[in-house]
Parts: sequence; C-alpha cells; structure tokens
Amino acid sequence: MTRVFWAFLRRDFLIWTSYRLAFFWELMTTVGGTFVLFFVGKAIDAGANVRLARYGGSYFEFLLVGIGFLNYLGGVSSAFNSSIQEGQQSGTLEVILVSPHRLPAILVGSSGFYHFIGLSRFVAYFLLGRFLFGLWQDANYLGALLVLTLSALAFSSLSLLASSFTVAFKKGDPILGVYGLLNFALGGLLFPVDLLPQWLQRASLLLPLTHALEGMRLALNGYPLADLLPSLAGLALFSLVVLPAGALAFIWSINLAKDQGSLVQY
Repeated sequence: MTRVFWAFLRRDFLIWTSYRLAFFWELMTTVGGTFVLFFVGKAIDAGANVRLARYGGSYFEFLLVGIGFLNYLGGVSSAFNSSIQEGQQSGTLEVILVSPHRLPAILVGSSGFYHFIGLSRFVAYFLLGRFLFGLWQDANYLGALLVLTLSALAFSSLSLLASSFTVAFKKGDPILGVYGLLNFALGGLLFPVDLLPQWLQRASLLLPLTHALEGMRLALNGYPLADLLPSLAGLALFSLVVLPAGALAFIWSINLAKDQGSLVQY
C-alpha cells in the first residue's frame, strides 16, 4: 500500500506544481485572507461576547481556526469524490480499479494528495497565527494531533459515502452539498454553537465538524486531553458508524457500475 500511495502522491504533486501561477495564487490567497480575518476580528472584538473566552477571547482566533481547519477537512471530505470524478473524466478509472492493487490501497493513494494540500493550508494558517499574530503560545500539540487524526478519519468516512453516489449515478452527489449547508449553519464555523437554540445545539452534535472545530480550538488554546475527550469521542463514534456504511456503499456502487459497464462513463 505504501508504494501505491507514494506513486499517486508523486503524480498529483508533479501535476500541481506544474501550474506555478496557481501555486502562487493559493499562497497569496492564504496570506491575504488571514489579514482580512484579522481586521474583521478586530472590528468585532470591541463587543466580543464572553462565549469567546473559552476559545482565547478573540473572534479573529475563533475564525482563523474555523477557516483554516475547514480548508483541511473540506479537502478530505471531497478527496475520494474528486479522485473518482477525475478518473471518470480522463477515462482512467476502470484501468485503476481493475489493476492488481487492492481497493483500500487505491483509495488511500488516490486521495493522498488532497489530504496533503488541505493539511498544507491548515499548517499555513497555523504558522501565520502562531508566529505573526502571537496566538496559541501554549498549544496542546498532542491533543491537536489526535483531533486532526480522528477528524481525517471521520471526514474520509463521509467522503467514501459520497463518492459511492458519484460512481453509481455519474453526477455530483447531494450528500456533500446538504452536509456543507448544515456545517455552515450548525457546525460552529462562524460563531459558537452555544449561540444556537438548545434543540439546534443537540442537532449540531451529529456533525463531525462541530466536534472537530471544538476539539481543535481547545487543543490550540492549551486545554488538557481530559477536556478534549467529548470532541474525540464524537469524532470516533461518527467514524465507527459512517465508515462501515461508506465502505459497503462504495463496494456496492463499484459492483453496480461493473455490471452496467459504466465505469468509464461520466
């Protein structure tokens, strides 16, 4: 599996770096976007709510973690789907799937670059916040790593479920679309979840983004592992439920496409 993973990663990295203007634009977007968030946060901090004290007391910091971490998790949640669509468009999907490599190795390898890009973006936001704006001086790095790992697993599970729709029906799946809307409204991206009515707060616990952002914000603000356990447990439970469902749905969709002879169709 390791050899397959690095082969896919090298291929995708060479394609990405061949577009130098796109690389430069992404870098400038990250840096420029961070400064925009900083000034938005400064404008709002004058009337900052006490609810932000748990996350460092700064709306800029709250937003930076939300936007930065979502850059990683968004890439993870669409990784399998993007890889499948690329294979359908280029006509290589069938060749890859009938290769002698095992399906888990193909999935991990073909999605590896999306993880790499998303993680690079998050690290860029973290470095800007840490060294340019002086945030997260006492970060719990072990806790942040645990949140990152379980978040990647949870969002990969969701991506696997969504990609099965693409394989079976050849169109953009509704799963990520609906899920993205719920995240924006309930996941704690732009405001603390406890601003919501109680029934919506309970509903937000069904979203892995809620647990991922809560856990990452607490970890970066130096909270001990004991305080991160609810977030870690929520991510683990989501993965335990959705990962098997996603795997079964994906295998079903592959078998359906093979029976219909539609693997190469898009």
